[in-house]
Amino acid sequence: MSARPRWSNINDVPRDLGMRVLIALCLLLLFMVPAVSVAWIVTVSNLPLPWRLASAAACTAALLAAPVWMLTRRREAPGWSFFVWWAVGVVGGLGVVAVSAEGAMANAPTAEEGTSALVVAALMFASFGFFMPVAAGFAIDGLRYRTAEFHAADTEARVAKIVTDAEAARAEARQASEERIRKREAALSAMGDDHVVQLLRIRQAAEAEHDRRLRAIEEEYQQRLNVELARALACEECARRDRFWASRGSDASFVYVVVHEEYAAVKVGISARSARSGRLRAHTDRRWEVVGIVERLTHHQAKSVEDAAKTWMRALSGPALTAEQMPQGGYTETAAADLVPPEKLWAQVKELAARHGGLPLRLDA
Repeated sequence: MSARPRWSNINDVPRDLGMRVLIALCLLLLFMVPAVSVAWIVTVSNLPLPWRLASAAACTAALLAAPVWMLTRRREAPGWSFFVWWAVGVVGGLGVVAVSAEGAMANAPTAEEGTSALVVAALMFASFGFFMPVAAGFAIDGLRYRTAEFHAADTEARVAKIVTDAEAARAEARQASEERIRKREAALSAMGDDHVVQLLRIRQAAEAEHDRRLRAIEEEYQQRLNVELARALACEECARRDRFWASRGSDASFVYVVVHEEYAAVKVGISARSARSGRLRAHTDRRWEVVGIVERLTHHQAKSVEDAAKTWMRALSGPALTAEQMPQGGYTETAAADLVPPEKLWAQVKELAARHGGLPLRLDA
């Protein structure tokens, strides 16, 4: 079980090399455009130096406005706000040319050449302002996906260590128990009498103490495991669903609760409304039964409800299934049905979704 994803080793050539190159180019554009804009204004403009520096700062801020907003925005932000910030970036690019127009005309050999240079510069910097949000979107999506992949691999390693530590603690407890029994039996044997009853009581007491120790170990490490899994909210599927360039129509999402009688497991999950039938069918085809769904949520709201429900669920139970038992994905969002009853989980999801105005539905109603 590796603690690092494949792409973290620079000596390895990953299968998604094209995406890495695209992210690198987008980041290069994001750093290059402000530098080029500042250099252009400082060298071409005829304004006094303080005014040139102030103009360069203002234009750079306008060019970076959309990427910064994209990085800090929430999914509930209206679509028109993105185009406002996009327009601010284009205006910032044109502002670079505007504050240096007089200098460009003065340095040109002829007026026609100066005009041509200004037109080319205007097209170039307007393109910079237009493509800055595009580059930021690809960079944010790619880095978010890579971060989720890294955290998934890192969580996998930490969970493996918790399991290994628990096994070592059990073995140590067993060894300590056997050692105590041997010492007490040796002490009785040294007395020279046959103390069968005392030996039996010693062994029974040691076994009872060992059982108590094992229960304490199980509770301690299960709690650590539940906390670790509760923190691992970011997964590759969620990162893919939350990508910036996702269609605005996919913002309509829902939360669902399903139960599997044979596995005695429950699961909470979310999906885009446009993929509702496909995601639920992926579970029902494998004998999962739908307890209920909550509609009328944005993706951000649905994700918030899911995260809160998973954190609540992890305080009661760890994942009940493995990846092999759920080839359709989502095993980390499962729990034991005897510890987390389906109706109790459904009530928790409804309560969490009510804060966002979600509409709970029972498909059998």
